[in-house]
Amino acid sequence: MSDLNPKVSVITASYNYADLISQTIESVINQTYTNWELIVIDDGSTDNSREIIQKYCDKNNKIQMITHKDCVNKGLCETVKLGCKIAQGEYIAFLESDDIWDEKYLEKKIEVIEKYPDIPFIFSNVELFGDKETQKRLDEYLKFQKLFLKNQTYPTNLFNYFLFINLIPTFSCVMVKKNLLSNLDFNAPFPPHLDWFLWMQIAYDNELYYLDLPLTKWRIHQKSFIGRTQKIKKNNNKIIFSTIKALISKSNQHFLIKKFLINYYSAIMILLKMNKSSIKKILRMIIRLG
Repeated sequence: MSDLNPKVSVITASYNYADLISQTIESVINQTYTNWELIVIDDGSTDNSREIIQKYCDKNNKIQMITHKDCVNKGLCETVKLGCKIAQGEYIAFLESDDIWDEKYLEKKIEVIEKYPDIPFIFSNVELFGDKETQKRLDEYLKFQKLFLKNQTYPTNLFNYFLFINLIPTFSCVMVKKNLLSNLDFNAPFPPHLDWFLWMQIAYDNELYYLDLPLTKWRIHQKSFIGRTQKIKKNNNKIIFSTIKALISKSNQHFLIKKFLINYYSAIMILLKMNKSSIKKILRMIIRLG
């Protein structure tokens, strides 16, 4: 166990997962690292989620439930922002309300902080479970993601690669210093991929650390975003274009930064016109060069 003892605020956005939220909360309660608070923000659930969450709050003063005014549904962006605003910890760890942590999730990440105290962003490997057919749609992406990440030396800056692909499959495997989140733009051009937009901004001028341990059980099911979305590959083009355009327009840095981003935008346009075999060759080159 690490000698460090920073407080970690666990933020869980909850919406209509009454059948799953207990497992999520229990996985936080069972952590071997104990200096945490759990903030569950209910985003206007219409099932009995709030009643279930409140029972945990009544039993454990480290758990609190927050709702939007009048318990309305405001979406993921406003829900995550509210959680970050309330959080008291030095670090924030995200856990989606249908996912589960390994009992040593926080302990292992605190050990990284002990070794690399200046690293503000740590993410880890995931283990998929749930709907088998939906998992198959993720196979190619996860194989590339894991192969690529294993071939890096950490800590490292991954901004260049985030312009092409989201290397972090779920909020539930990320722990980040709270002060990094305070100045971010949460208005993602493509709202369902808020996480990618946030990680791009953080990765721009920060080194990241990847733990090759499956510390998060990522539940794949028909109600989840991945399970409900049948056009992920088509949407990716829109996500890439709109996100990079947004980054270009928001850049107030030296003109070379804008030039750098514009060059990447042009490169992506070229890549999208290539056939799959050509793109795979380029991706293999990126892995080797990385």
